[in-house]
Amino acid sequence: MPKIEFKSDWMPLATGLDTDTEVFSVGDVHGFSSHLEIMLEEFSRDKNTDKKAILISLGDLIDRGPHSIACIDLMQRSSEFGFAETYTLMGNHEQMMKLCLTGKRMTEFSRYIPQNAYVEAYEIWSWNGSKKTLAELNLDLDDLQALDIKKFARILAEALGPQRMTFLDNLLSHKQIGSLLFVHAGINPDVSISEALAEPWDCLYEEHWSWIRGKFLYEPFNHPYLIPVHGHTYPGALRPGFDPSLMNYREGKINLDAGSYRTGKVAGTQFAKDKYRIYIVSD
Repeated sequence: MPKIEFKSDWMPLATGLDTDTEVFSVGDVHGFSSHLEIMLEEFSRDKNTDKKAILISLGDLIDRGPHSIACIDLMQRSSEFGFAETYTLMGNHEQMMKLCLTGKRMTEFSRYIPQNAYVEAYEIWSWNGSKKTLAELNLDLDDLQALDIKKFARILAEALGPQRMTFLDNLLSHKQIGSLLFVHAGINPDVSISEALAEPWDCLYEEHWSWIRGKFLYEPFNHPYLIPVHGHTYPGALRPGFDPSLMNYREGKINLDAGSYRTGKVAGTQFAKDKYRIYIVSD
């Protein structure tokens, strides 16, 4: 049974939040619905009942782990945990699912890597762990890949059902509250922040807000009034063991990808006026 393995002391941070607002965020979950539920329960216990509690998922609820569909369903009932507002961002894994649901070819998307022009979206999704997610819907990847892409889209939509389809339609590219800018992967530093975040959701290339690593991930983010809070890339991939301080504010950013499907851990944060703290749920 998963449990809260770590909860940091409060640390100073210029969050820009009002005194009557708290923001809770959770990083990449990848199908570990039991971890997500434990995190939401802990958030619920820790929230200040005199303040407005806002919940933000950074995306990548699905794929690779055991219970992706349960993660979607859990986020849809997050109000049961006492949150006044809930926002779910689109991770690259939700993006791939949605691209498959369009029934379009790669060349019909807003932007794509030229080498992938004739690769179907369901094939790219399969490279990134869709098989388990589809199996939860009683769908077989091999059978689906033999179908016309429009039929693939229709069968997938029917299996998801209208409530989950509406959930996917309402995913956000980003959400800013105070100085905190929540985005799944990051911001392309080669263009303005507004231009980077205005990229349409159906762009399948490396600098998109749902995929970027590179300069955003490995160089400092210098902005006087913005703090990106993101996931997508586990910062401890090249280190032995697991260090929760990797989730701390550093180089102008906070990275909440705890490597769930590799490490069995999911990270979260609580933000209040001028402070924050880190949570880790573990197997």
